[in-house]
Amino acid sequence: MVTRFAKNLAYFLLGLLLADLGRRAVFSPLPGPIERGAAPLLAERRTCSVLFVGPSYVEAQIVPEAFNREAERIGLRARACKYGAAGMRAFELRLLLERLLSHDWPALEHVVIDITLGERVDFEPDNWLKPRLVEWHTRESIPWLFAYYERRGPLPFGESAALLWAHAKHLAAHHGQIGEGVERLGSLDLLERHRRKAELEPPRNGSGRARGRAYGEAYERLLAAKIEERRRRGPKYGDSEWALELRSLVRARDKEAFFLIAPVLYPSKVPKRAVRGRDRLVVLDFNDPIRFPELYEESARGNTSHLRGRGKVLYSELLARELKRLKRRSR
Repeated sequence: MVTRFAKNLAYFLLGLLLADLGRRAVFSPLPGPIERGAAPLLAERRTCSVLFVGPSYVEAQIVPEAFNREAERIGLRARACKYGAAGMRAFELRLLLERLLSHDWPALEHVVIDITLGERVDFEPDNWLKPRLVEWHTRESIPWLFAYYERRGPLPFGESAALLWAHAKHLAAHHGQIGEGVERLGSLDLLERHRRKAELEPPRNGSGRARGRAYGEAYERLLAAKIEERRRRGPKYGDSEWALELRSLVRARDKEAFFLIAPVLYPSKVPKRAVRGRDRLVVLDFNDPIRFPELYEESARGNTSHLRGRGKVLYSELLARELKRLKRRSR
């Protein structure tokens, strides 16, 4: 019985190997989302001294050209570059940093990491087996995920078993390069792309003026509540272990890490500043309508989360000024 099982297992593994070799012979490996997105950035890495990385608050709001102009005006010898992707957080952000910093960055001094979204894993069933989720499920993600769920506390057996099985499927998909097939098929699905585009169109109920007035009133209420909360309670400090982990990764490449909280309307936790003696985390906290009221004017925002137009330029200029202030203080 054991011999037959071993023989069948050997045949199965041999068949799997032959199938994988055949797939590789027919399909050339596709670069993952991180590699494709990083290509323009890596082309300018030799002149970049301040690298911004993070979610859409980096991708959509930071304008390197505006940062560079302001840096030159105020005498800050720095040149910015950025890599941002919607929802970038948790282990995916760590993997991004590892891959980016594996290249040579001769001018790089600081890596500014936007952690507005926190360390929560974005692992919703609607996104399962999508290329980005598959890509960050590497062998190195296994101990990170165990530590992450341990920090979150115990889960019911059924829920933890379902999560374990789902993550296992993503690991298998990553190492079997199944994500390539999903991505190739997705690129051909024109009907699906059309359907998604249609779903994103905003509703057209009521006149434009009425919708604008209703939005403005709701925005003012939300902003007033945030100002009151900030005035009464100040910034909320949270666990800094994840930030420490990212900082250690950056420091291992002989660079320094700063952390960024974007100007949003929802509450966010700022990592504890005083950790491990005097070795403090450097946090640029822009989630403060009292200190940065110009970033919270309705005209500067596209919606309740992202800046637009002049708001993006102003944010980039303020980033340059804050970095100048930090450098002056550290002397």
